[in-house]
Amino acid sequence: MKKIRSWIAGACAVILASGGALFITSHGTWLGYNDWLVVGKNYEEVEERYGEFDCYDGRTMGYYVGRDQSIFLSNDEPLYYWMNCDDNGVVTDVYVDTLPGGS
Repeated sequence: MKKIRSWIAGACAVILASGGALFITSHGTWLGYNDWLVVGKNYEEVEERYGEFDCYDGRTMGYYVGRDQSIFLSNDEPLYYWMNCDDNGVVTDVYVDTLPGGS
């Protein structure tokens, strides 16, 4: 019985660690947005999932994610989760940055 419990505990630990690693990997750019569900989708699908964009400039859309509070060289500027789209409106890449030209 003790052997079964330790096997179950080990299996649960592996499942939890794998799930955590999967979550962190899929939310690599910003924890609030799943990069795997954004890249490759068109902007309407992204907006349907995460709501109206805070910034929209033709082929680049962004969601406000907070202020730059990094320990080193913090400038307290607003940060945005940016998405670049191709000519068909499909998201090609994502990144976190301030507003173009600063705040």
